[in-house]
Amino acid sequence: MQGLVAQMKQHHEKCSFSGESCVEDDKRNMSEQAGSAEESILNIQDSEDYPPSRSPSFSVISELAPNDSVSVTSCMSHSHSISITCSKKKKNLHHPEKTIGKFVIRTSRLQKEVIDEKIARFVYATNSPFRMIENPHFINMVQSLSPGYSPPNRADVTGKLLDKVYEREIEQCAKGLEGKIVKLSLDGWSNVHNDPVVCACMTREEGNVFLTETIDTSRNAHTAEYLQEVAVKAITNCEKKSKCLVRSLVTDNAENVSKMRRNYLEESPKLITYSCSAHLMHLLAKDFSVPE
Repeated sequence: MQGLVAQMKQHHEKCSFSGESCVEDDKRNMSEQAGSAEESILNIQDSEDYPPSRSPSFSVISELAPNDSVSVTSCMSHSHSISITCSKKKKNLHHPEKTIGKFVIRTSRLQKEVIDEKIARFVYATNSPFRMIENPHFINMVQSLSPGYSPPNRADVTGKLLDKVYEREIEQCAKGLEGKIVKLSLDGWSNVHNDPVVCACMTREEGNVFLTETIDTSRNAHTAEYLQEVAVKAITNCEKKSKCLVRSLVTDNAENVSKMRRNYLEESPKLITYSCSAHLMHLLAKDFSVPE
């Protein structure tokens, strides 16, 4: 750029003082226009008595960027009209590199744990068979809802997820019963394999019911003495884990259970024991039923 400015100064002095023709010099000084960049034309008029060293044309040229290309297209000896074409090269815009990860839907480890637990809770709450979790149609449905996610297998649902959900439910029961006066309900049930179990439920005064314990009684005879041990253990565990206070006990009206209540009342007179009113009304309705 400095060499070009010096050349233009000499050309300007020659045209101003010698009066010689500058056409041939103009042809030699023409340079090729560069690139496909945007172009701007600077037309600069100089007066005859303006000093060459202070010409505005050269001050403008000196302000051009080093990477600009300049070409002289015409020069008149008297008007000193100089047309300069400046073409600026386009700067290469830096585009961030695209990786394959932007085109793939991924499920983080934390997201998978949350979805796994929700699916497991659905299986437990609906009493669905564990083999459903490996059904191809179920897997396709889940992956359609959340691409990039693989549902848990049967072993996870019957193992670590079951333990995880159970522990969280016990924690929720403990929080809901803490510091409350509750009622213990004992009732006998049979599981899907027809094994006898006794369920212990705690009921708050607001009516909220919490299943706190299930006891497998398949290896023991359901005598009044054994059922009393079950009741004492259920009350002790509930008060210890949930930090609540059990003040009443309700059971059904079977003979062995009624005897258990009487025995327990003799040992713990502060505990209120009574039979299930719904069961009592059911038995009463059965006694008054008219045979067909």
